[in-house]
Amino acid sequence: MRRSSFINFLVNSVMMLVSSVAFGAPGAPVMLHNSPIDGFHHWSDKELAVMTKEKGTTYLSDHEFFFIQELNRVHSGEAEEHDFWNDYFVIQEGEGTLTYGGKEIGGKLTGMGEWRGGKIEGGNTVSLHVGDLIVIPAGMPHLVMLQPGKNLRYLVFKARQ
Repeated sequence: MRRSSFINFLVNSVMMLVSSVAFGAPGAPVMLHNSPIDGFHHWSDKELAVMTKEKGTTYLSDHEFFFIQELNRVHSGEAEEHDFWNDYFVIQEGEGTLTYGGKEIGGKLTGMGEWRGGKIEGGNTVSLHVGDLIVIPAGMPHLVMLQPGKNLRYLVFKARQ
């Protein structure tokens, strides 16, 4: 991890404090996402495309330790790093590039363990195409880039580490 052990200690201490206040028991898990167990769903690729065309992002499932999003990106993203979430992308439409690894420089803490902005130094780049599956472990900086006028639609499965 690129964060100092002190920062990790501080984040974990805050999580313990929040969990003990919220749930009354020290060390109880912090509930970041919470919804009932999913029922059966079937979405065609066409339906998923329509769902994200207007909003850009649709949450398909949202739980404490995992969630699923459908994204339709029409602009390049920003460098990001998640201290606690593994990302799994399935590319459904369009093309782009992914820079991953290296070190995120200048990112800002935007939420618990969520770093955004800045740039990535020393990363690798891979082209993204329909059908690709990408695994980004927690703590790995990454950045999705698009050519002007292009889009990239993909499913994102996030699992808490």
